[in-house]
Amino acid sequence: MRRGLPDGLALLAALGFAALAPLPGCPTIDDDDSAVGVDDDDASNDDDASNDDDASNDDDASNDDDASNDDDASNDDDAADDDDSVGPCDALPLPASGTYSLSFDGETFDYVLHVPAGVSGADPLPLVLNFHGWLESGPGQQSRSGMDAAADAHGFAVAYPSSPTSSWNGGACCGTASATNRDDEGFARALVAALSAQLCVDPQRIYAAGFSNGGFLAHRLACEAGDLFAAVAPVSAMMTIEPSSCAGRLAPVVHLHGSFDAVVPIVGNALIDYPSLEDSTATWRTLHQCAATSTATSDTGYTCEEWVCADGAAVRECLLSGFGHDWPGSSSALPANEEIWSFLSRFSLP
Repeated sequence: MRRGLPDGLALLAALGFAALAPLPGCPTIDDDDSAVGVDDDDASNDDDASNDDDASNDDDASNDDDASNDDDASNDDDAADDDDSVGPCDALPLPASGTYSLSFDGETFDYVLHVPAGVSGADPLPLVLNFHGWLESGPGQQSRSGMDAAADAHGFAVAYPSSPTSSWNGGACCGTASATNRDDEGFARALVAALSAQLCVDPQRIYAAGFSNGGFLAHRLACEAGDLFAAVAPVSAMMTIEPSSCAGRLAPVVHLHGSFDAVVPIVGNALIDYPSLEDSTATWRTLHQCAATSTATSDTGYTCEEWVCADGAAVRECLLSGFGHDWPGSSSALPANEEIWSFLSRFSLP
């Protein structure tokens, strides 16, 4: 597949893109149970023998009590072990939201981490990697997408990585990362590993999303890293990865696009190897072995179609009427973050 970049400054501007339970005490003998003395010597002797027997019985009872106590202690130990079991997140303090760095393959990538409000860190969190567009940054994508609010509302963590070249290798798009065939799949895997050491991440609920160039990368991750990413959500981006390179589990895809997108037009751009929206979705439908018919939902300003596919996967396409090259915000006909999380959260790794 030939790769190229859109021409013109207008494109450059637009593509931006217990403790052990106490052991039971030893049994005590009540004063009323003590033996009563008698004057008769024989009786006394008998009593002595009786006392010997009683002592023997007491010893036996004491041994039985000790065995019982051992059993109780063993049960208490088991209960304590159950109560004091360490969960997967207990060893990880909840990190602060902020900017962090990761070195990968000789380059330094910054990323903004947003930890949802109101979580204690005791339970594993879903994670979304949200990739920026060409010539933009992680903080820019954080602002453009506004996904922090959805993360707080639904209880997932979101990381916004920044490419040191302001571009991602999404196949036909874009910039230095694409031209040099940089290993951005490897970077995405390394970032998930770093975040999993920093934050208690649910390994079955890791997702990718992205705008424009970042959306192209999300398509790549669905194709090449479906063993790690449970589902993906590209916005204003086409699938330009050679289907023959897709192997193993493929991630379900929800794709949002504006009908007035002039940068990544829905009719495609053959000059720079961008397929049409119809062909991009058809590629995923073929790869996922989807049913021929779809279920459509629509409202003023948008139409979504979804195909049910093999192995419980799905492919979903949402077209926003009259919308351009941007991330659909809360005031749009179809707010992207709610649509995206509604789809992503349906899927988890086996």
